Amino acid sequence: MDRMRKTVGLFRPLRFDHLDLTAKLLVKYSIPDTFEILDDVLAKEFKGKEGRRKIINNLTRVWSGGKKEPSTFQKEVLAKYNVSDKNDKIIYQYLMTSLAFPFFSETTTFVGKYLKMSDTFKSSVILSEMRNSYGSAESVYKGVNAVLNGLKSWEILSEGNSKNHYVFKDNLLEISNEFQLNLLVLVVIQNHVGDSLTIEQINNHASMFPFRYLIRKEDIVSSQFEVIEDRIDTYISILS
Repeated sequence: MDRMRKTVGLFRPLRFDHLDLTAKLLVKYSIPDTFEILDDVLAKEFKGKEGRRKIINNLTRVWSGGKKEPSTFQKEVLAKYNVSDKNDKIIYQYLMTSLAFPFFSETTTFVGKYLKMSDTFKSSVILSEMRNSYGSAESVYKGVNAVLNGLKSWEILSEGNSKNHYVFKDNLLEISNEFQLNLLVLVVIQNHVGDSLTIEQINNHASMFPFRYLIRKEDIVSSQFEVIEDRIDTYISILS
């Protein structure tokens, strides 16, 4: 993909409390009403109307694709999300953000790769990797900061000794729920450049570093997938 056409899309950290409120509103209200309520709530904290509009666009994009009413699939996610405990809510927020923002998924893939070598990293290293892919616009700097601070809001990362230093808390969130496992598979394949991935590649994907999970062939139950086996591997692709 031409790097100049790749969009960042993320402007501010997606906070747990804001995403949680948005998910609650979307099961009760229409998109226009959800926007209006969020605007009233966020006005207490964010004075600029344009800034608030961008934040609300980001929040609704996670759960409903932006200004569209949630799809059948998104409604199913929202229904499960709204009866979940906090850990499961963080899992859903992370996976749906990864699905909504390829930039988020790519950034967290680099974070995961660096965390395989050490449990700390500097934000400048991640920024440098993302600039190779997206160019050096100010939006890339803001986007990387938004991702890293979002991971702090979910208590996945904490700040290290210095301002640009991050530490992985290593309190892995367990994913054993079949629906979440299938959502994770969808996220990883959708953000992969190519048609399919092996189960082993999905089980070891760097972007999923916050989670403890193990996917087996029998866990793949979603009708969205095609499962192809050869003598060595099991491949999964998304049905077009």
